[in-house]
Amino acid sequence: MDNQKRIIIAFISTLALVGLVTLWMLVLNKGTVSVHLDPPFSIQVGKNYQQCLENPCEFKINAYKYSLKVEKAGYFPFNEEIQLKRWQTINIYPKLRFIPHLQEEQIIYEKLPENIYTKQPILLSLNEEKESVINKFKNAEIRLSPSKNHLLIIGDNIQLQSDDLLLETPLKKDMLAVGWDTNENIVFIQPEGDMQKMYVWDRKNEPELVTQFQNLKSPSIFAGKDMVLVSDKDNLFKIDVEKKRKELLKKDNIQSIKWNPAGTAALVETEMEGLPLISLFSSDEGNILISPIQSSLARIVWISDDEVLFITFQELNDNLRSSFQEIGLDADQLAGNEKEVLTDHLMSFNYRTGGFTDLLQIPSHIHIQKMEISKDSKELFCLTDENIIQTIRLSE
Repeated sequence: MDNQKRIIIAFISTLALVGLVTLWMLVLNKGTVSVHLDPPFSIQVGKNYQQCLENPCEFKINAYKYSLKVEKAGYFPFNEEIQLKRWQTINIYPKLRFIPHLQEEQIIYEKLPENIYTKQPILLSLNEEKESVINKFKNAEIRLSPSKNHLLIIGDNIQLQSDDLLLETPLKKDMLAVGWDTNENIVFIQPEGDMQKMYVWDRKNEPELVTQFQNLKSPSIFAGKDMVLVSDKDNLFKIDVEKKRKELLKKDNIQSIKWNPAGTAALVETEMEGLPLISLFSSDEGNILISPIQSSLARIVWISDDEVLFITFQELNDNLRSSFQEIGLDADQLAGNEKEVLTDHLMSFNYRTGGFTDLLQIPSHIHIQKMEISKDSKELFCLTDENIIQTIRLSE
């Protein structure tokens, strides 16, 4: 074979090889990323970017390992690592988190009589009928059910406001403590002889005796789903309602307790050296663990069974500075030139994953004292030190 034929064959072979490689790279070695989200939004896969106006939005790219980023106006970005294989279609259903923002409207907090018992501005969600009922009982204590559909009115006689009707209850005026559980049952403790007995009342049948105590002094009831925590001056008891079993837990000057919506976990506020300390109680684990949250329960709300929102303290102490550093925030930079003052931040904490998210920086002139989430979980009502309700929008 002469040299000319060899050159032609080599040229043809090279072209064929280049063609096969090109076919492989541009056609065969491809996969598809399909993102399912209401448009408009954008996708970035590695260094490749695409604006999306359709749902789903498909992105064809070489098979490889990529960092995927989905962005949508008004939401935090969604990030995920993907391994795209040849001829594979990966379906992504990103759950984007709405970026909270302060509403322009401010509501003056002046509807509640001063002597009505409430630790949160929770009566904002009541309708006019219930507000008129409250005004008739200005010397009574008002306890709202978790759904905010029922009122327990503790006055000269103990009544229940339900479906716009005032109902008599089997509760006695000399009871020591009362509260709602997350199942909308009423839990109460009343003295009977030398004992103090705890009952659960489903608002339909006769109250059911769960357990009894001796020498309770000033008990407080914090009830979850099937678990009740009873805090007294000297002790903290855990009561399993279903098994009617009582257990004495460690007590460290407990100030307040707040259960998640499912009643399976609770945040417990204690006090250490004059500062609030938040611990986590899980009925699954059956113990109390120190939480990394630096705040007070009045400035914390559950937004799901696993996640809470909380407001950081403005005064920058060593513990708070350390907590910010642990989650990757520069506390000095947030504080600016005034190292002693830190602007409030609205943050979220997922106790199962241990993940923090910095959601919103609160303007320095707003000092939030208490928080309550709306019934539809779309708004956060914040009571400031000037008795103004500042609303934070949490979702569309």
